[in-house]
Amino acid sequence: MRVISKARLVEFWQEHVNAKTPLTNWYNHVSSKTTIWASFADVRRDYGSADKVGDCYVFDIGGNNFRLIAKIIRECVYIRKIMTHSEYDDQKWIAECKCQEELKKDKHKKSKKKSRKKPIRKTPKKARRKR
Repeated sequence: MRVISKARLVEFWQEHVNAKTPLTNWYNHVSSKTTIWASFADVRRDYGSADKVGDCYVFDIGGNNFRLIAKIIRECVYIRKIMTHSEYDDQKWIAECKCQEELKKDKHKKSKKKSRKKPIRKTPKKARRKR
């Protein structure tokens, strides 16, 4: 999997020194060529404590001291936010991340697509001309 972007990890562990080792371990595992996540079950197989919120994934990092919020699209893991456990408990990240809003938009788009279906027209068969 491709992780976008490692710079967010580095920026976070510069402020929280004890996060460097667990975030590096997470990054090395996820960016390895053997890691393939096609579904939430695949993520859970590697990280049993991972949760799904809307279309984002929440990883417990460093013995439940940190949270990493990521979005997985195809073979890319987009890091949306990294925070301490106390910042996560405030739940301000839900509005900042917009995972729930994007989920609502997707549902709205799907319902619009369903309503746009063209009605089936029943046209009379043309009379055959005899030659």
